[in-house]
Amino acid sequence: MDLVNNLKLRSAGLAASGAQGTVSQISELARRNIELLASRLELVEDQWRAHYQDLSLYSLLQPIVGYSHQSIIGCEALLRGEDVHGSTVMPAQLFAPTATSDNELRLLERLSRLLHIANFSTFDSFSGWLFINLSPQLIADDNDADDLAAALEWAKVSPARVVIELTEQACYDPQGLVSAVARYRALGCKVAIDDFGAGHSNFERIWTLLPDIVKLDRNMVLRATSELVIQQMLPGLVNLVHQSGSLVLAEGIETVEQAMLLSNAGVDMGQGYLFGYPRRELPNNDDLRVQMSNLSVQSQRSWRRDCERRRRLYDNFKHHIQQTVMGLRNGQPLDRAARSLLRLSHVRRCYVLNDKGRQEVLVEASRLASSVSPLAQTGSSDWGRRSYFRNAMESQDRMHISSPYLSLSDGSMCQTLSVYFRRGGHAQVLCCDIDPD
Repeated sequence: MDLVNNLKLRSAGLAASGAQGTVSQISELARRNIELLASRLELVEDQWRAHYQDLSLYSLLQPIVGYSHQSIIGCEALLRGEDVHGSTVMPAQLFAPTATSDNELRLLERLSRLLHIANFSTFDSFSGWLFINLSPQLIADDNDADDLAAALEWAKVSPARVVIELTEQACYDPQGLVSAVARYRALGCKVAIDDFGAGHSNFERIWTLLPDIVKLDRNMVLRATSELVIQQMLPGLVNLVHQSGSLVLAEGIETVEQAMLLSNAGVDMGQGYLFGYPRRELPNNDDLRVQMSNLSVQSQRSWRRDCERRRRLYDNFKHHIQQTVMGLRNGQPLDRAARSLLRLSHVRRCYVLNDKGRQEVLVEASRLASSVSPLAQTGSSDWGRRSYFRNAMESQDRMHISSPYLSLSDGSMCQTLSVYFRRGGHAQVLCCDIDPD
C-alpha cells in the first residue's frame, strides 16, 4: 500500500481547498472502494500500471486540439493491456462480454478509469480536459458518480477537468440516462455525446441531454471527403449543434483535406491520427502549433480563392444584371429586359419581388424543361424570409450573391443573385437563380 499512500499524499489538503466542491458528499464506502482499486496500481518508469488477472494495464492518451486555440485542449484516455509474453491486448478483448461476467466488467472499467485519472494527474503542466468513455452499464449504476468523485479526490484531479463520454445504446432507459447525466454534472464534470451521426445517436439525445460537447462520428468525417451531400450538410449540422449550446468535436481526422473541410464547416475541435496517435505521453505542443498554423494558412488561402471565385462571378453577371434593371426601369417586361441574362449558360430563372418579398413576375430560361411539380408553380409566392431578399433590401447599394441552397422550385442546389432597385416609385428586388459555383 506504500505506492497508494504516496499518491494519496499528493491529494492532501484537497478537501480544505474546496477544489472539487463535493468532497464532503463522498461516502466512506466509495473511498474504501477506490483504495481497494488503487492497491492494484503500480508506478513503473513514471507511468501508472494496473494489475488485472494476468495482465498489466496501461493508459494511452490521444490529443484533442482546438482549431482556434491551435494547441492541445484535451486528451482521450484509451486502455491497453499487456500479457505475460509482452503482447498487446486491445479493449475489444478486454471488455468482451462473452469472456467476462458483468461484475468483472464493472471492476475492469472502474479500475481502468482510476488508472487513466492517475496517469492524467502526472501531467502537472497540462491544463486541458481528460475525456473518459463510460459504458451503459456503468452509467446505469446510481453510485458511479460517487465512485468517480472518490477517484478524483484521491488523485487530486478537479471534476471540471473531466469530460464524460456517453456511449449509450438504444436499449438504455432514456430517463435513467438523464438522471445519470445530472449526477455527473452535479459532480462538476463536462458531458459529451460520442459517435454522433452513427447508430442510435441523434438530435433527440442532444435536445434531452444538452451535452457540453458533441463528437461527430469518424465515419461521417471519412465520407464527407468523398460525398458531396455530406460536405454540403456539415456546416448546417455543426450550426444546429452550436445552436443547442454544444461545442463540436470531430474524431477520426487523418488527412489535411479532412481537417480543412471540418474547419470550414465550423467544427471547434479535432481528434485523429493527423494530430497525434495514442501514446503514453502527450505530443509536443510546439510541433502541433506549427501544424495548426499551416492549416490556418491553407484555410486562409482557400477562403481567398472562394472570395476570388465570388468576385469573378460578380464580374460575369454585373453587366447583365445592370442591363436588366435598366430595362425594367424603362418599362420593359421582364422577359425582354432579361434577354441577355437568360442567355447565360448558368442562369435558370429571373424574377422580380416587391418590397414585401412577394413574387410579381418570373421568366424561366429556355434551356429548362417545364415541370409539373406543384412546387414549381410559384405564382405570387412569398420569398420574404429568404436571405437573398433581405440582404438586398437592407443594403441597397450593391448586388448580393447567396450561399448555395436547395431551390424549392426545382429541388436542386442553386445560388441567387439579388439587387434592389426602384421602379415607378416602388421598391423591388431583381433575383436571378444560377447553378451553384
